[in-house]
This record gives sequence, structure tokens and C-alpha cells, in this order.
Amino acid sequence: MADEFKVDLSQLNSFGRVLKQSVTDLEEARTALSAVSADQIGTPRLDEACETFQNRWKYGTG
Repeated sequence: MADEFKVDLSQLNSFGRVLKQSVTDLEEARTALSAVSADQIGTPRLDEACETFQNRWKYGTG
């Protein structure tokens, strides 16, 4: 059974590094967005998108 499932460890490690960097990037974006209010970002559509992003990822990266 063990020979049916194989993992390329270098690819898995690479994926892990990319995933960790993604979490860091999301946290940085959330931090930057938390420092401004919705009326300071731009158009109403952009304000809404940024607020949605902030709410969606606030707990997702924790």
C-alpha cells in the first residue's frame, strides 16, 4: 500500500514555503487595511472589496 502513494518532498517543502509566505502577505494586507477607514480607501466598490477582504481573512490567517 505504501508504494501507491508517493510524495515529492522537495515539491512539498516548496509548497509549504509558498503557503507560509501567503499567510504572511495576507496578514500584512490585513494590518495595512486595519489602519484606514472605509472612506479613506477609494471608490465605494473598492471600499467594499477591502472591507470584505478584511472580514473574510481576519480569522482565516489565525
